[in-house]
Amino acid sequence: MSSAFDPEADPTKPWRWADANPALGEWLEAVLKFLEHHQGIDLRGAPVRWVDGRDPTRKALNQQEACFQAGRNKGETVAAIHGWSNHCHQIASGLGGLYSCVEAIDTKDLYEAARSMGATSGYGRAVVVLDFEGKCITQVKTTLKTIRNAFDARRPPKGRKNAEVSQALLAVAKYNSPAAIQFALQAVIRVEHAVVYRRELLRKMQKSIRAVMAGEAPSLEEAVWVVRNRSRWLVRILPCCAVGTTLLVKGLEFHHAIVLDPDAYGAKNLDVALMRGSKSLTVVSRVPMLQSRAAG
Repeated sequence: MSSAFDPEADPTKPWRWADANPALGEWLEAVLKFLEHHQGIDLRGAPVRWVDGRDPTRKALNQQEACFQAGRNKGETVAAIHGWSNHCHQIASGLGGLYSCVEAIDTKDLYEAARSMGATSGYGRAVVVLDFEGKCITQVKTTLKTIRNAFDARRPPKGRKNAEVSQALLAVAKYNSPAAIQFALQAVIRVEHAVVYRRELLRKMQKSIRAVMAGEAPSLEEAVWVVRNRSRWLVRILPCCAVGTTLLVKGLEFHHAIVLDPDAYGAKNLDVALMRGSKSLTVVSRVPMLQSRAAG
């Protein structure tokens, strides 16, 4: 699925659902009227899969299972929607690489990492690189914890486990080289059981590093801006299974949508979230009656 990622108004008639799921389209057409008048939305009897999210201890597992179930439809796109970006990252990290996060064009984590990599040196730079990878790849904060602790203590890591990562980060500490950072990124990806769950963020960093190596920018921080400006003119390729906030999925179309926290939504965010899927809609909420409020 590709998109220029420009928000578009939702259709006022259910043409998108006509072949995929006419019953869902007709129900959503009625929902638009409920939202307009800030009325409750009853999921009981609707062509929607409701998942019980009342128990806080089970909610995360139920959300995860709903994502796995929707992701089994090979060749079909899925949007898992949550109101907060940090929750999106947590959800994606637990889905074994099946889902990846939708990132904002101006991703704060990318700018901050690039700035910190340029402002630090030695073991400090190795820590910054590893911390950035921890925001993109699983296992970094657990399997590679002892390596990070060693660099944070300004000493080389000991032991043979994940020696490739240790050596790559030692090169980052020793050489002020974009190539060393690139090599370290690849070394962490190859760690056993590691999963990249913020692929777009990692890819942007890799592109920025290559831009410095190609002489397109004098520093990594400036290269991030080069990559960002270039990406504005390119068609955006989204992951088949994506996790994102309502702001980031607005105007995009998917085969299946999973709304993970609608209890916290107002009318505007419910409008965006409920309209994303053409074939199926799954809602994880405390009760099967969504309350539409005037606030977003």
